[in-house]
Amino acid sequence: MSVGDVVCIELAGVVHRYHAVLMRSVVVGRPTARMIEVAAHQKASHLAAIDACVAGRPVHEPEGAARAVLGPVGLHQARCHRIGYSLGVAYPPGWLEPMTMVEGDAHVFEPGMSFTVEPNLHLPDEGFGLKLGDTVECTPQGPRNLSSLGHDLVLV
Repeated sequence: MSVGDVVCIELAGVVHRYHAVLMRSVVVGRPTARMIEVAAHQKASHLAAIDACVAGRPVHEPEGAARAVLGPVGLHQARCHRIGYSLGVAYPPGWLEPMTMVEGDAHVFEPGMSFTVEPNLHLPDEGFGLKLGDTVECTPQGPRNLSSLGHDLVLV
């Protein structure tokens, strides 16, 4: 590893076969101004997507919320994959359930559902990518992030 490298971390925890994931990016040394800028947009899109995870709404709405933040700054096309997918009781090696947060998925958010929200970005022409993801629970009062860890780029 060298100064300026970005390290993407994805951790998973399991209790009684229920899974939760957490994703963060770490920069070794000083991040570039562009890394800081992209991370700020990613954080805003992440929080907007979480806010859109409301009981009774279609599961594709968080994608639109993230796109509304990332699109105007030219970062939506840097998204790696879907904005999230459901988690729950599973058996190794996977924890995925049928719901995936994309246009065309017929699911709606319901209290008790758990899922990831992860607007991960890949900028190969700029030499870096960033991961940011949390496991979220849908509750009758709104979405609840299962992590209390901050959403800012981590520096080491």
